Amino acid sequence: MGGIAQLTMMQDYAVGAKQWGADIKLKPHADEKLATNDFKSGKCDGAAITRIRARLLLSLSLWNFIKACALKASYADSLLP
Repeated sequence: MGGIAQLTMMQDYAVGAKQWGADIKLKPHADEKLATNDFKSGKCDGAAITRIRARLLLSLSLWNFIKACALKASYADSLLP
């Protein structure tokens, strides 16, 4: 999947994320290398990457997933009476 189909999928995700209170701003890239570099350098919090580049980011993505889960748990704890 790539191009328009991937952008459409991410637009749907961004709309759904509003229900969680997230405001996701999408920045389409014509080159996956640029998207990968933005993600690795911290210019963005996530990237929809296809093919081999995703494998290169697996450990970094896993770490971000773990941080996101911890953040969600921390937020949920803050709501407790």
